[in-house]
Amino acid sequence: MLGRIFSHSLLYAFAPQIPRVVSIFLLPLFTKYLDPIDYGINATITAYTGILSGIKDLGITILLVNAFYHFKDKWKFHWRVLYGYMLMWAPVLFALAFSLIWIITPPEAEKNRLLVCLLSTLPLLFFEHTIIVGFRYFHLVKRNPVYISIVSVITGLLTIAINYYVIVILKQGYMGWLWATFLGSFVSFLFYLFPVVFRLKLIPIFYLNSSFFLK
Repeated sequence: MLGRIFSHSLLYAFAPQIPRVVSIFLLPLFTKYLDPIDYGINATITAYTGILSGIKDLGITILLVNAFYHFKDKWKFHWRVLYGYMLMWAPVLFALAFSLIWIITPPEAEKNRLLVCLLSTLPLLFFEHTIIVGFRYFHLVKRNPVYISIVSVITGLLTIAINYYVIVILKQGYMGWLWATFLGSFVSFLFYLFPVVFRLKLIPIFYLNSSFFLK
C-alpha cells in the first residue's frame, strides 16, 4: 500500500513537470520573438482569468469526492447531477469571463480583442467541466495516475509545440500563449470525454431540485 501511494505521488508530482522543464530550455528561443508588450498582454489576461478560477466549478470538485465516498452505491447518480450543475453554470461563467476579458484587454491587443476573449473563455464553456469530472474519475474510481500523467505530459508538450509554431514560425507574439492554452485544453477534453461519457455513461442530469442543491 505504501509503495503504491509513493509511486502514485511521484507520478502526480513529476509528470506535469516534464513539459515545464522542456519549456525552460526552449525559453531562450522564444524570447527572441517576444517583446515586453507581449509579456504584458499575456500577464494581464492570465491574472484576470486566474481571478475566476475560484468560482470555475462552484466548489463541485469537492462534492464529487464527497459523493464518491459517501454514496458508494449511488455515486454515479450524484456525479451526473453535479456534472449537470457545472454545465448549467458554464454559460454564466463564460459570460462573466468574456465580459471581464473584453474590458481589461490592453489597447495593444485591440485588433485581436474578440479572438483574445474567445480563446481565453471558450474552454470554460465547453471543456473544463468534462476535464474536472474525468480527472476525478481516474483519480478516485480507476485510481490510475498513469492515464492522468499521460494526458498531462501530452497536453503539456503539445502546448509547447503550438507556442513554438505560433510565436517562432508565425511570429504572432502573445497569441501563441492563447492558442496553446486553448488547444491544450481542447486535447485534454478529448482525452477525458470518451471515458466519462461513453464508457462510464456519466450523462449529465439537469436535476432542478432545490433541496438537493442546497444539501
